[in-house]
Amino acid sequence: MGLFGKSKEHKQRDWYNKGIELFELGQYEESVTCFDNSIQLNPEDSDVWNNKSIALGVLERYEESVI
Repeated sequence: MGLFGKSKEHKQRDWYNKGIELFELGQYEESVTCFDNSIQLNPEDSDVWNNKSIALGVLERYEESVI
């Protein structure tokens, strides 16, 4: 079904889950992009912020990783 036709909440979780998958594959830049998309849909989700911070730390983008 893709991201179209889903609720905002489902889209947000899909982006988050994709970010986790990409992180586990070592694709850190791409995971940060997915986490950013998830945050745009729900900026109150602390799990997303935490995982984005971890990915940024792995990328040695320390100043950006401080939340």
